[in-house]
Amino acid sequence: MHLYYFIHLTGRDSGNSGIQRVVRNLGTALQSIPSITLLPVRWNQELQAVVHAEEPFRERIKLFNGPRFNASESDGLPIHLDKIKNAQLLMPEVPLFQSPDPRYPFVHLPFVIGYLHSHNIKITNIFHDIMPLSHFGEEFSEYPQSLKFFIYANALSNVDNVISVSKYSEQCLTSWFGRCGIPYSSKRILQYILLPEEMIGVECRKFIGTNLSNGGTIEFCMWGSLYPHKNQVAVLEAFTSLCELRLDLNLKLHVFGNINNQVVAKVQRLVRFSNGNIIYHGFVDDKKMADIIRRCRATLFVSLAEGYGLPLAESLWLGKPCLTSNIPPMTEIAAGGGCLLVDPENIKDIITGLERLAIDDNLIAKLNAEIAVRRYRTWSDYANEIVDAIRNCKDCQEDMQYTYLPTRRLSDFVETLAISPTDLSIHSVFKDSAFPILRNGRIFFDSEDYIWCEENVISYGPYISLKKGIYECFIIGELKGDVILRATAEYGSVVFGEAIISDLSTRFRFNVSKSIDKFEILIIRSNETKTLRVDMIELDRYST
Repeated sequence: MHLYYFIHLTGRDSGNSGIQRVVRNLGTALQSIPSITLLPVRWNQELQAVVHAEEPFRERIKLFNGPRFNASESDGLPIHLDKIKNAQLLMPEVPLFQSPDPRYPFVHLPFVIGYLHSHNIKITNIFHDIMPLSHFGEEFSEYPQSLKFFIYANALSNVDNVISVSKYSEQCLTSWFGRCGIPYSSKRILQYILLPEEMIGVECRKFIGTNLSNGGTIEFCMWGSLYPHKNQVAVLEAFTSLCELRLDLNLKLHVFGNINNQVVAKVQRLVRFSNGNIIYHGFVDDKKMADIIRRCRATLFVSLAEGYGLPLAESLWLGKPCLTSNIPPMTEIAAGGGCLLVDPENIKDIITGLERLAIDDNLIAKLNAEIAVRRYRTWSDYANEIVDAIRNCKDCQEDMQYTYLPTRRLSDFVETLAISPTDLSIHSVFKDSAFPILRNGRIFFDSEDYIWCEENVISYGPYISLKKGIYECFIIGELKGDVILRATAEYGSVVFGEAIISDLSTRFRFNVSKSIDKFEILIIRSNETKTLRVDMIELDRYST
């Protein structure tokens, strides 16, 4: 299969943060698939066409283990002139961002879609996030960048195949579609394929159990671009507070990545007055970064909002425990183990997490043990899944599948909590049977397998703390028949409500009048439960 690969931005970028790493790593993995002919392309504003990428793009894309492309006689020519039957385009980038090279400005996605569809070329988009719209409330602003996101997000409803980088990212997009009244669209597919943990060229679990002391120094590290929503300033402030509280500890924090202008003054101040405890490295080569990571006790990634969270995944691949946020999509990655979760908006919680990682050897041993048995996915795995998704999209016989959600009042919405099936307890009757319910991190229940069984409670837990608020709970997965959800606390002595669910788009709503501990959601089968698959349980909290 001939696959056009859109590198308009990364092909002119010498950096390698987030999206650029995805573009380069995925491109390299796709090139290793014998059945795929990968062709680099970009957008030509003058021609209003997708064209074959020229040498400057090929040279820049191969940095950081990126794909290597040969010169072609078609360089700079529109791709429809190729007349390749069944060719498709894969766009792993977010085209609305400004290229580092001013000669190649940002691209409005509708023009790309229009060009491709006019020449019967289908497009698959790797969807990362629309955080300015889904998290930052910028849909009400007149900022040019916000308007670009608005155009981009709505245009995604006309993409043939949208593949989001996490389940949470998919939910943000479908919620946006719901808010905008974008209807179900025939011949469109929407799905999620979680990004892999692999760092190309680095051995899996390479640094597990290594936190070599240097004169009693306890070291941490944090990498990725520094932005307000990524919350690194709060982590630096928490680390500074811990250094002041624990003068008996020799603490060091290594920071890597580009600093956004919105936080550069705060970061510089914290580094300057840290007495050398915070070391900012900027961009460094892989060897130097690896040497520092090897020495570190754990990594830090306590973001407020992400489409995925590559630094967290890469930390686990390297074999390093990570302090991370207790919100999705970080919880999707953390579900496999190796992480200590904290509230990213609670500075005291971050300080406590840092201190535990610094002094609690038993905790570090536990997290390392979880990392040792964790199942990891590679970029090769991911590339093959992407190719399968593109091939399945060839005939576009499916509808765009998403839960149409009503518009929410942003002032009421507070937070989302994602509960993985691995966080739940499975009733022993089902757990120990010949047909185990929990498989590959999901719950699979088929009533035909349990005709003999009289137990109705499938799962319970996860015994977490909830804040005061109104909650909406729903299952992400598949259901035939109906199922009962019951919200309780204190091992069932407090019941907040119960609902019979026959459609997984239904939200089970209940009120928590004060902060509680040991909260659990019981999944209970009824006489009408035929089959149930649980990928995740989502809890949305509202203030009123």
